[in-house]
Amino acid sequence: MDFLNSQHLTSQDSFIHPFRNAGTFDYSARTSDYGDVQGGTIMVQAAKAAIGKGNQHNVVFHWDPAIRAFVPREQDRKLTIKQNDFVIFHFDQAQPGQPPCFIFGQSGEKVEFDSRRLGTHDAFTHFFLSAGEYAYRIGRDVHRVSVASHQEFSAEEHEQRAREGVVVIIAGEQPRTKHVKVVAGQTVVWAVEKGENLSIQSVAYEDAKKAGTRGQA
Repeated sequence: MDFLNSQHLTSQDSFIHPFRNAGTFDYSARTSDYGDVQGGTIMVQAAKAAIGKGNQHNVVFHWDPAIRAFVPREQDRKLTIKQNDFVIFHFDQAQPGQPPCFIFGQSGEKVEFDSRRLGTHDAFTHFFLSAGEYAYRIGRDVHRVSVASHQEFSAEEHEQRAREGVVVIIAGEQPRTKHVKVVAGQTVVWAVEKGENLSIQSVAYEDAKKAGTRGQA
């Protein structure tokens, strides 16, 4: 079964953050709140693009076992973007012993983003490798993801479905789609339309069934 938790990112996850203000921001992928990190800088230039209309940029980390730290690609260490552009922070192929982490960014002493606490217009994505039934919690409520095996589809149909991401919009603590149905090899995006300090955390599916999953489709 997949490990699903927006507070502890793996190579199957990504974190998306829009930069609404111009300025200079330091970022890193951290395994804890302490210790040295190998991060980079994002310089955001003032622009007139509306929220949601900016361009996409990518920051890719890899795990360096020699220093036991996540390191961004060389071309990502100093990234220049424009106001209301968004950045997808994700990972290269996983290395043996690679721990989970979180994405952290700040401007001076002010925290700009922290993937453990999703805010308005942030997003968390997970690429599902394993078929099965998953239950996850946002706030107090539990919701579901059903992941079908690729063997249930023709090669052509599976390839087409795997190319299509499924977007779950969250308003407050409530996802608009409460029961997501995908196929192994497909990505689910949880996008926060409005909210603060949110997280996506899996719970035991059998326990969720006993308790009664709320809001099922």
